[in-house]
Amino acid sequence: MTEQLADGRKKNEFGEYESDNEFEDSLVALLMRDKDFFNQYSHLIKDEYFTSQMVRDLFTIVMEYRDKYKTELDKPILKNEVREHYSKFRRREESLDDYLATVDRLFELNIQNMTNYASDKVITFARRQQLKINLHFIAGNVTGEEGDLEKCRGKIEEALDIGKDVAVKKELKLDLDLPEDTIQGFAKEFADIYEKHSETPLQFCIVTGK
Repeated sequence: MTEQLADGRKKNEFGEYESDNEFEDSLVALLMRDKDFFNQYSHLIKDEYFTSQMVRDLFTIVMEYRDKYKTELDKPILKNEVREHYSKFRRREESLDDYLATVDRLFELNIQNMTNYASDKVITFARRQQLKINLHFIAGNVTGEEGDLEKCRGKIEEALDIGKDVAVKKELKLDLDLPEDTIQGFAKEFADIYEKHSETPLQFCIVTGK
């Protein structure tokens, strides 16, 4: 049975309680409106990091536009881009009006008040989301061969390496602690495969992350 908090949030497959998408919305708003934030952090973020398909679509539109025109977007331009792209989307639950309303909301956000916070959190966000993706890959591809342990190690290190260049430039202390709650949900999936090894998958991942 899915665990649920009093406010209705449920635990996801990674053992984390679901949260709202306000931080992800803030990232997209900053990427499309803040030149310095875009230049410093845009290369860390992928569309698959976003939990909402609509926000993922808007992120893709923003990145394509900025890559092509090398400038920030204003609201009329983004709305026009959304209208053009929406006709190409397949099986979207939200209507075009929903997308345009989200654009309005993103432009109403006070990005001056969120820049410092988002800058502090974006590396952890990117590492965590990539770690989830890589753990999905590990869970679906390990076969029990001896070489699989090293493949697992490489996938974990790939996620933890995200943002090292940015963190060094900012002289920040790197947080390389592997979020145990993230891998708890997958530990059981490949525990049986690696039962012949002395270390459990959970122990292996934690050691790798340190």
